[in-house]
Amino acid sequence: MKAKENGFTLVELLTAITIIGILSSLSLANLNEYKGEAYHAIAKSAMANARTSLESRIIGDPDFTYIAVVIEKDSSLSTLTSGESVQSILPGYEHTTGVVVDASAFGTLSGSTQRTVYTQHCNGPLAVGGNNKVWHWSSLDSGVSLLTERDDITHSCG
Repeated sequence: MKAKENGFTLVELLTAITIIGILSSLSLANLNEYKGEAYHAIAKSAMANARTSLESRIIGDPDFTYIAVVIEKDSSLSTLTSGESVQSILPGYEHTTGVVVDASAFGTLSGSTQRTVYTQHCNGPLAVGGNNKVWHWSSLDSGVSLLTERDDITHSCG
């Protein structure tokens, strides 16, 4: 009579390893999706921050005529409003690393003010065509305000 050996057979071990591999690949796919959604939520939060700061600037400056600022993902500033700092253009704004912000406001011929802010997280989810999704907010003095998620606009994440 043969003595009973303790342990697992090679087939049992390979089966267990295969099952673990399949389960881990499924969880990694979900993890990447959730990570992309989190980056997109960060960009939306940066949108709210930039929008509030832009509104503060317009309300606090009765001589306001035109503002245009682009804050790159590494916090460097390129602005069309020359000689001003981010804090003077967007008071109270705190930049989130990895997010590109493009904010502008200008007076229209009818006397109202057009405001526009775009934000995009450079690590965020890619849309059709390989562009990162962009949050776009636009508003007029009349109270009409529009927040949309767009994938047809490209901001440089270089």
